[in-house]
Amino acid sequence: MAAAVLLTLLVATTAGQTADEQRETGIELAAVPDAYVENVVDAARIFLSTLDSDQKAQVLFDFDDKARTSGRDTSSTPSFCAVLAWCVGWGLTQCSLTYPQHVALQRLLSSALSDAGYQTLLAIMNRNRLIGEYEDAGLTGYTGAAKEHCPDLLAPSVFRIPEHCVPGLPTTADTINVGGNNPPTSDGSYSTAWEWPGGPPGLSGRHEQFCDYTIALFGEPGSDTWAIRFEGHHTTINLTFLKDHETGAVVVQATPLFLGSYPMVIPPPSHPDDLSAQATWISSQGLMAETLQHVRAFLAGLPDDVRQASFVPVDTFHQTAPLQQDVYPPWLVTGLLPDASLNPPDRMMQVGIGKLDAATIWHLKQLYRRFFSTMPPDVGDQYLAIVTDLLASGAPLSVMWAGTDEADSAQDVFVRVVLGSLLIEAVANKQWSAQNRHVDVANHLHAVLRDLSFEWDFDPVSSTEQHHSDH
Repeated sequence: MAAAVLLTLLVATTAGQTADEQRETGIELAAVPDAYVENVVDAARIFLSTLDSDQKAQVLFDFDDKARTSGRDTSSTPSFCAVLAWCVGWGLTQCSLTYPQHVALQRLLSSALSDAGYQTLLAIMNRNRLIGEYEDAGLTGYTGAAKEHCPDLLAPSVFRIPEHCVPGLPTTADTINVGGNNPPTSDGSYSTAWEWPGGPPGLSGRHEQFCDYTIALFGEPGSDTWAIRFEGHHTTINLTFLKDHETGAVVVQATPLFLGSYPMVIPPPSHPDDLSAQATWISSQGLMAETLQHVRAFLAGLPDDVRQASFVPVDTFHQTAPLQQDVYPPWLVTGLLPDASLNPPDRMMQVGIGKLDAATIWHLKQLYRRFFSTMPPDVGDQYLAIVTDLLASGAPLSVMWAGTDEADSAQDVFVRVVLGSLLIEAVANKQWSAQNRHVDVANHLHAVLRDLSFEWDFDPVSSTEQHHSDH
């Protein structure tokens, strides 16, 4: 299926509501404490004070600059690119900074996020070395041989490819490099390259990606309207500070928020005696693996009629030998579009909270909590209270999913769920990764939270005028 058609299918609000209606019934956040704002502003100013004039010119943008809501390369995803490691984001890259400048940047990030959020961010960034290790140790050429010798094969896993499809290659390899769907072309079509073109990035390539995490500031820190954007491979952090001109109170919007993880569960090291390898030290540890467990448990707990009606069947997805696709490509997370709320698709089904049992509701709440715990504490606490109230009130929930809902399944899964105006999308699959036979699961996760009631791509001048008009 062409990417343009996929986007039409995926982009949705709560079933039966337009984007405007959803915003009218959306979330209104309260102001955060002045102490938090002052702490972040101080950290931002200290960071800026360490930069020379050329660096300041690279990191500081006007608030209404297109860079706040767009990526450098908009041909693939309109809003982001570095989040999926396709290109460098806006602003200053972390490896371009001196040590004192980098320390100041870390202080800014730790001041802006919760403690758990900052540690999650570090874990995601530091995963790049681990990815590179497994890619360097992984077997390349396996999927290419399978496609050549078994052109009609659609295996559910690289480790379930029959031996006769890969003659001359070791079928007992522990780690195999697997490619996936390429980003869409200008005409909206895309291709699948299960054999990674040119080979995987490896340690050197992943170090470049680690270096390319970028920081950008929009508007003057401490002004009435300003924002922080930090992004790179598997993460984008967006914090927008909006001051009420009459009260001086500041509301902080903390979405879009994107978190990714690979590997979620760390396989055993290729060489256990190699003490220089990161995998030797942290084998079996997890990062966001519990998020996927909550997704599967929530889907398994849906009423049968809703689960069946909201399911996207496998024949919807573009198939290319030798591996079967039963979920969307990892880059197709529509919550990263500038306006993520358009017409609802047929598969987006509404279900009353009252039809869900207590365990299913609990798993859904934990899924939202994964994102809220990353935000500034005073913002995350507000969102958690709002979700708790929505769940207690029996508010309608909309859901769409693909893959499998088996709680202990190793197969791929996609979910799109909207509660109130809070959209979560998560896709776990095996594309673009070094698959390991000891952890033969959908070990690569992309997840995004978006508050659809916040018009992220808004005009601050007109919004301020509307604010005064409302008063």
